Amino acid sequence: MSIAGSSNGRTSPFGGEYLGSNPSPAALLRYCSSGPSTAINYGEEGSEESFTLFRTTKRYNLNFMTYFMYILECADKSFYVGCTNDLQKRLRQHNESKSGAHYTKIRRPVILVYSEKFTTLKKARAREGELKRLKRSEKINLIDGKLAV
Repeated sequence: MSIAGSSNGRTSPFGGEYLGSNPSPAALLRYCSSGPSTAINYGEEGSEESFTLFRTTKRYNLNFMTYFMYILECADKSFYVGCTNDLQKRLRQHNESKSGAHYTKIRRPVILVYSEKFTTLKKARAREGELKRLKRSEKINLIDGKLAV
């Protein structure tokens, strides 16, 4: 498989392929999706610039987005359940912004009482739906750690 840069057909002792001097993050991402155990070697053979797939991913900051499902407690003691990819920013929006959720805008201040982390928006939204269907008492038990996640 040819990636970015010139590999001159060289392979590494680990069975991977040299990516050349400057692979693009997009090229690395395409290559990374070809298999989780693929060894990627970056740089010249025998140099300290030879990395495994994990270290290359870290180096190029190809971390996949994190999503959060959260529960807020409003000033009137009601709960608001939502999801976002930036929890701090969203909490600030709930408390300060003129735009955003009308429900929390008229019930300020709100405080974050519970959150869960997900790798995909689909999973976060599914969990949000599950929690919205819970009774208030069940949400309180979840927040207090008495209800299984």
